Amino acid sequence: LQGLVASPGQPLKVGDRRYAGDMRVTILALTENRPSRLLVEFFDDGMPDRMVWQYYDWRKRQYLAMPAPAIGEIVRFPGPFDLAR
Repeated sequence: LQGLVASPGQPLKVGDRRYAGDMRVTILALTENRPSRLLVEFFDDGMPDRMVWQYYDWRKRQYLAMPAPAIGEIVRFPGPFDLAR
């Protein structure tokens, strides 16, 4: 979702959708005004298997590879505000 939002000041709300190629991301829930639950959909059946999945590790300050999530799997990605916890 990070790459699909134009600026940090852009407010997001439940139901908002962002598109990138054959992928759609829908915001399902917010926690403290930040997306906390997303629905990621692909319109090309083979696309997720050909993608390189990565996330940003705020402690290491770099992108790291990760396995593709399984259908229905919930994956938590700590953000920069989680570092203080």
